[in-house]
Amino acid sequence: VELKIYLKDYKSKLSSVVDLDGRSGSNVLRDMFDNEKVFNNPKSVELMSWLMSYFVAKKDTVLDFFAGSGTTAHAIAKLNAEDSGTRKFILVSSTEATEDTPHKNLCRAVCAQRVRRVRGGYTNAKGETVAGLGGGFAYLRAKRIPKHRLSLKLDHPQIWNALQLLHARPISAWPSGGFAVDEAADGAAIAYLADAYPASVARMQQWLAARGA
Repeated sequence: VELKIYLKDYKSKLSSVVDLDGRSGSNVLRDMFDNEKVFNNPKSVELMSWLMSYFVAKKDTVLDFFAGSGTTAHAIAKLNAEDSGTRKFILVSSTEATEDTPHKNLCRAVCAQRVRRVRGGYTNAKGETVAGLGGGFAYLRAKRIPKHRLSLKLDHPQIWNALQLLHARPISAWPSGGFAVDEAADGAAIAYLADAYPASVARMQQWLAARGA
């Protein structure tokens, strides 16, 4: 029996030795941040995307609890652009603030900015326009709230985003006001009445009437 493998189905074996320029991760990041050194020893996008191509399927979600400079998100976006995948990512990071740098926020200033630029495009250190790889992105902040204080400490934007996450809806900003609706293309909807003011209740009633409820 002769086994045939078509070129389109062929994939090289995962090598234990990789020949790679160790400066590539830093060079890519510097190019995105006006040639500034904003993070020490970032991972290589090429290496990460190559490794993920072996074990991350086109519809998978990757969770990175040590997001650092956001290389994982960059690699996922690169893979999706190459093979039309719909991979998603969840990045988790602390601010990495210290007593000497209490206002430091690596997650917001580096990781989130990198993901936005990778997705939407940016101007590199040479002044050239780099096209974005596409896709959405939401930046969320977490804070610790004691259970007995939940009813007092949660504000409307947090409740709104929590409802969207619970119902697998894309994150959107709280539109303010006392009543908000998030409607999907298939007709499914999330509605949130934030207060009992007459104007808010009237808006809710009008929305319910329009839906035949």
